[in-house]
Amino acid sequence: MTPSIEKVPLSFWILAIILIVLLVPITGLWVLLQKGQCILALGMLGGITVFMPITYVLLTVFLAIEKIGFFKRFINSVTMVCLYALTVGIVSMNSMAAADIVYLPPAYWYSLATNPMALDYTPPWFGPSPDIAKQLIRGGTPVPWMEWIPSIIWWWWLYSICGLMSIAIVSILRYDWIDVERIPYPHTEPAHLIITLLEPERSRYISKGALTIGSIIGFLFVVVMFMIINFPWFPDLYGWRTNTCPSGLTYVTTGSPLASIIFYTGFNKNPLYIAITYLAPLTIAFNIWFWYLIFAILMQVAYHFGYYTGVPETSGCGRVYCTTNSIFHLPPFHLLVFESLGLCSGILVAYLFVRRRYVLETLKAALAMKSSLSDVEKNEPIKYRYAWMLAVISGILILVSFGICGISLAPATTLVFTLVLYHLVWARTWGLTGIYAPSGFYAAPGYFRWIWPVDPVPMTKEWSLTMNLAIVEFTNAPYDGFGTILYGSLASFSEARKIGVNPKLIFKILFVTAITVPLLSLLTWIFAAHTWGYSKTIGSYWEPIGRFYPEYVSNMPATVGTEWRPAALAGFITALVLMYLHSRFVWFPFEPVGLLVGISNWSFEQGLWLSAAIAWILKTLTLRIAGSRGYENYGVPTACGVMIGYSIGVLIVGVIGIYRFFFPF
Repeated sequence: MTPSIEKVPLSFWILAIILIVLLVPITGLWVLLQKGQCILALGMLGGITVFMPITYVLLTVFLAIEKIGFFKRFINSVTMVCLYALTVGIVSMNSMAAADIVYLPPAYWYSLATNPMALDYTPPWFGPSPDIAKQLIRGGTPVPWMEWIPSIIWWWWLYSICGLMSIAIVSILRYDWIDVERIPYPHTEPAHLIITLLEPERSRYISKGALTIGSIIGFLFVVVMFMIINFPWFPDLYGWRTNTCPSGLTYVTTGSPLASIIFYTGFNKNPLYIAITYLAPLTIAFNIWFWYLIFAILMQVAYHFGYYTGVPETSGCGRVYCTTNSIFHLPPFHLLVFESLGLCSGILVAYLFVRRRYVLETLKAALAMKSSLSDVEKNEPIKYRYAWMLAVISGILILVSFGICGISLAPATTLVFTLVLYHLVWARTWGLTGIYAPSGFYAAPGYFRWIWPVDPVPMTKEWSLTMNLAIVEFTNAPYDGFGTILYGSLASFSEARKIGVNPKLIFKILFVTAITVPLLSLLTWIFAAHTWGYSKTIGSYWEPIGRFYPEYVSNMPATVGTEWRPAALAGFITALVLMYLHSRFVWFPFEPVGLLVGISNWSFEQGLWLSAAIAWILKTLTLRIAGSRGYENYGVPTACGVMIGYSIGVLIVGVIGIYRFFFPF
C-alpha cells in the first residue's frame, strides 16, 4: 500500500505528551510494586516473547472510546497506528518496564551500595556516592536530586544516543524489510485486528466469535494462574506449583524418567507461546520444532559415546546455564557457540550478502549518486543521506562516550558491533517468529577474545565496564533499552504500511520517545527506590562488579581449555548455506532463523519446542481444512484474541497486585 497519510491533528501530539508522561512511570512502577513477577508486567513480559500488553490494552480502550459519538472525529485508523507506534516506542525505551529487570543504571547503583570494590571499577558519573546509593536499599528517604544530576545526564545521554542510532539503522533497512520482504511481525497482528475493527467494511469477514473465544482463553489463563500463584487454597489446575517456572516451563527433574533424554529441559504450558507462533510463517514454525528434534537425536547419540555424562543429574534450566553440566557449553557440539556466535553472525552476514545491492543503493542515494532507490526514497522516514549520517554520528558519539569512561577504541568498537549485530538478528527473529533469539549472555565474550585472549587477573576497570555492557545490556536480551527500539520501530513501520500511514510520521513519534523516555524512566526509578527501596520492591538486584569477574567470564563462550572456534565457524557456514538455499529454491524447506530459534538457549529455557509444534499442527490443519480465508477469518482472530485477552488479564491481576503491595492480604 502506498503511504499517503502523513499528518495527524495537534490533539494527537498533546495526547502523546500526556501518554509519555503517564505511561513511562506507570509501566515501570507496575513491575517494581509487584516485585518483578514475570506474569504481571504491563509494559513488557520477559522470557522470549518480548510481549507488550500495554499496546493492546490501550488500543482496546481507544476502540471502546471511539464508540462514543464525541470522540469519533478524533479516533481513526491513522491515530490508532500512531498510538501503537507511540506505545511501542515508550516500552522499547523503558527498561524498567520489563518483567526480567536487567536495567543497567540500578545495577551499578546497587553495586555502589553493596560492594566496597565498586568505586574502583565505576566512573563517578555512573551513580551517586556510596552513602546515597545505600539509601536505595532501604528506601524511606527524600530524593537528593542535586546528587543525582551527573548520573541522570549520563544514562539519559547513552540510552538516547543508542536509540537514535537504532532508529537510523531502521530507516535505512525499512523499505527492504517491510515493503520488499514483508516480514510479518506477528506481534502486530492483534494491533492490526483492533485497528481494523474501527472500520466495519474491512472487518465484516472477521469472526467476532473466534475473537471472543480467544480473548476468553487468554484472559482466564492469566487470572487462574494468578490465583494459583497467590492463593494456596486455590486448586492448582495447571500444575503450576510443581516444577514450573514463571514463564510456564514445566522443567524436567533429576528423578524424572525423562532425565536421561539429554536435550530435554521441559515443555511450556502457556498458551501465549502457541498463539504467537501460530501467527508466524508455517515454514518458520516447522523449522523450530524440526531442528529441535534433530539436535535432540544428535545430543543423545553423543551421550552414548561418553559426552554430557553429568546432564542427567541436572534439572531444568541447569541444563542450559550450569556450565559444568550444560548441553550448551560442553563438547562435542559447543551448542551455545554454534548458535549464539556462529548462526547469529551468519544470519546477518548472509542477509547483507544476499541484499548487498540494496545496501549499496542506499549508500549511493546518500552520496547523491544515481540510485535505483531515488523514487523509493521519497516515501522513506528520512532521506538516506540523513539516515546514514545519523547512524554514523551516533556511533561515533557512542565510541567517544565509552572513551570518556576509559574504554579504548578496540573494545568500544566491538561493543557497538555486538549491539548492532544482536539487535538486528533479534529484529529478524522477532519479526519472523514472534520470538527472539539468541541470548549473548554467555556467547558475547567470544567477540572480545581477539582483545583479551585471557581475561585479566586482577581485572581492570576497562575490562569490567566492557564485559558488563557486552554480557547483559548489549546482547543478553532485547529489552535492555539500548537497542530495543530497533526492532520495535520495524513493528511500527510494518503496521503503518498495512494501514497506509506515511513512515515519516512514525519516525517523528519514535524519535520523540527515544529522547524523552529514558529521562522519565531514570527519574521514576530513582524516586521509587528512594521511596520504597530495593528491599521492599524487588528484594535485591544483580551486582555487576561482583558478578562478572575474570574467573567467571573465562568460561564464556565455552569452558576453559576447550576449543570452541570450529563450532562458531560451523554455525556461521550453516547459516550461509541455509540462507542461500532457502532464497534460491522455493521448495527448500529449511532456513536459518527457525533453526536459530529452535536450538537457542533461551528457547530451551522456555521449552518452546512443544508450543511451536502445536502451533504448526493447528495452522496446518486450519489451512488444509478451511483454506487461507478460514485462517484469516477464524484462525488469526482466535490467536489474536488469546494475546489481547492475556493483556487484559495482566491489567486486571496487576491492579490487584499493586493493591496488595500497599494493603497486604
